[in-house]
Amino acid sequence: MLNNRDLNMVTWEMRALSGEPKFEGSQEIPDFGYGQYAQSLGLRGVRIERPDELGKLLDLALSADRPCVIEAVVDPEFPMMPPHVTLKEATSYVKAVLKGDPDAGEMIRDTLKTAVATVLKPKGEKGEK
Repeated sequence: MLNNRDLNMVTWEMRALSGEPKFEGSQEIPDFGYGQYAQSLGLRGVRIERPDELGKLLDLALSADRPCVIEAVVDPEFPMMPPHVTLKEATSYVKAVLKGDPDAGEMIRDTLKTAVATVLKPKGEKGEK
């Protein structure tokens, strides 16, 4: 389970489809320890907060003798890039940023990093033949 403390699909749909910035009052949700909650129910639960914890905590989860909830804390501003972005969606995204999205700087940085990484992937990684 990805924990980004945000109603992220709705936030990004607002940006990409209607050009509206994130409305923090309705989109941000309190942090909730899903892994800890699983533990309280008698399940195994792990919470991954940093990349360097990934291997150790996945090993713990996969060796559990009962169902396990794997909670990964992720960045809510990392852009969800669909395989194909329409001109309308890209234009709306820019409008949302220009209207004063609260995390515009981080969004722009992450979008550029993702776009550049996608363009620079070797042909075999893009699914091309």
